[in-house]
Amino acid sequence: MLGLPGAGKSTLAEMAERDVEVLSIPGLIQRERLRVRPLRRHRVAMRLLPERLKLRVLTAPTPDAKDAAAFAMDHPDHRDAVIRAGDLVSEPDQREIAVPLLFESWSEYGFAERVRRPGDQVLFHEAILQRTAFLMAVVPPASGAVTDLLDSLPPPDGVVLLDLPLELAIDRVVTRGREFLMTEVMASMSQQIDAIVGRLRSRGVPVAVVRADRPPNQSLPEVNEFLREQLRRADRQGRTPPNDASLGAARPNMNELS
Repeated sequence: MLGLPGAGKSTLAEMAERDVEVLSIPGLIQRERLRVRPLRRHRVAMRLLPERLKLRVLTAPTPDAKDAAAFAMDHPDHRDAVIRAGDLVSEPDQREIAVPLLFESWSEYGFAERVRRPGDQVLFHEAILQRTAFLMAVVPPASGAVTDLLDSLPPPDGVVLLDLPLELAIDRVVTRGREFLMTEVMASMSQQIDAIVGRLRSRGVPVAVVRADRPPNQSLPEVNEFLREQLRRADRQGRTPPNDASLGAARPNMNELS
């Protein structure tokens, strides 16, 4: 799921998970707690990572820093574009969260890939596309970093775009008064989300545009139908679609949606 802060991504993702055969990262974590499996180590990934990236990965949040390392090794163009862009962010508050948030998403994608079972379908809402939009919004426009980030985006199987007018999004963020409060970058984020969606559409990624200026239960049927169509499409093809809700590299047995 992709949209401005305040669009209701988390709420709709939780509702969709109850209705459609998809899993969220919290759902995967809960499932894995109920079974024992050997710890998978990514020694090669950690040995090959640049020292600066290795330090950040080792201090990354759960599910697992090694999962972030595995993802970074699989997607070097995206990794390098993110690191270069992060170095260009001038505002300290923005710099402190822009890249670390992406590292957190990398760990979640790596975790989902590591613990997946045949047929698992994973729905992400605060994911790589969303956090790349924020990074794109805070880098200098003339730096070329935005183009690099767009070019290196790992394509998802499908995207639900929650369409919310900027003014209403800002009002919701201010009203709830928690988490994301950088309203000064939301206008730029809106433009970058449009750029991301345009780039993904040009690459053939299905996008469902769903109104987010209404109660979530009124938007839920459209979200559910889009997710079900992606699952039907996978069945018609006789395989799961190319893996990613922002991964990119095709891997069998797992469908991921943003």
